[in-house]
Amino acid sequence: MSKSKLLIDIWMYVNKVKDFTAQEIADEFQISKRTVQRYITDLYEMGVPIEGIQGKYGGYHIENNKLLPPICFSLEETASIIFTYSILNNYISNPYNIEVEKVKDKLYAQLPDYLKIELQEMGQYIKMDVPIRHVQSTYLREILDASMNKNIIEIKYDSVDGVKEKRLVPIGIYSQNGYWYFPALDLKYDRINLFRVDRVLSFQVISKFEKQLSALKNWQQNCSNEKALVCVRYLINKQAARMHQSDWVDYRNYEWSNEFEEIALSIPNEAIPFFAQQLTPLGNGVKVLEPQALVDCLIEKAEEIINTYK
Repeated sequence: MSKSKLLIDIWMYVNKVKDFTAQEIADEFQISKRTVQRYITDLYEMGVPIEGIQGKYGGYHIENNKLLPPICFSLEETASIIFTYSILNNYISNPYNIEVEKVKDKLYAQLPDYLKIELQEMGQYIKMDVPIRHVQSTYLREILDASMNKNIIEIKYDSVDGVKEKRLVPIGIYSQNGYWYFPALDLKYDRINLFRVDRVLSFQVISKFEKQLSALKNWQQNCSNEKALVCVRYLINKQAARMHQSDWVDYRNYEWSNEFEEIALSIPNEAIPFFAQQLTPLGNGVKVLEPQALVDCLIEKAEEIINTYK
C-alpha cells in the first residue's frame, strides 16, 4: 500500500475512533509503532487536530473536527459541486460562513490543466441562477443552529405591522427566490408560522424546547400535501414592475422588449388574497389573465376603493 493511501486510511480511522494509541494503529494497519508516530506527525502538520494524552497510559485524542480526508471526484462530480456552490454567490448571507470562491479555488487547484479547460468550457453552457436580493440575513447561522438544537429563541421581527418581539422554536431554514426563510413554532399562538431571516433584528437563545417537533423536511412535506398550487398569469408593464415587491418573481430577469411582459408563476392557493393586495396599487399597469379567483379578488378590492369615495 502506498504511503498516501495508508495516511488517508489512518486519518479516516482516527476520525472515527477519536481516542487511540500508537500500538492500536500499528495493530490495525500491521505497521510498526515508529511508522505510526511518523504518520501522526504528518497528519498533525497537515492540520488534523491530534493531541497527545499525558499520563500512565498515554495515547492520542482527535478533537471533533470538520476537516475531511482527501476525496477523489470525477469531472462531473467536481462540476456539480462548483456550479451548485456558485448559486450561493447570489446570496449576501449563507449559513456556512464561507467564501464561495475559496471553495471553488480549492477544487480547481486539484485538477490537471486539461480538466480545468474542460470545466471552464462546460461553464459556458450552464447557468444556475436565483434572483439577487440585496438584504443581509444577519442571524442565518444562529437560526440554523437553534433549529438543530431545538432551542426556544426570542427575536425582534420587522413585520408589516411594525417591529414585534416573538418567542419561537425554529425548525430549519430554506431559500426561495433569493430570500432565506425559516418556519418556526410561534409559542404565543401555538402554531408554525413562516418568517424571513433578513427581517430578524435581534436574536437570543432562551432555553431548550423539550417537546417533540417536526423538522423542516417533514413540515415541507405536510405543506405540499395540504396546499395546492395555482398557476398565475398576468401582464405587467415596466413601471408597475418597479413598484411591485414580490417574493415570487424578480422582474430584473426580463428584457421588456414589449410594453407589457407576460408573467407566469405558481403560488399557494391560499396566497391569492395576499397577491391581490400586492397587485391592487399597480392599477392599470397590470392585468391578470388567470386564475379567475385572483381576478375576483382584484375586482372586490377595486369596489372597496370606489365605495370609499361614494
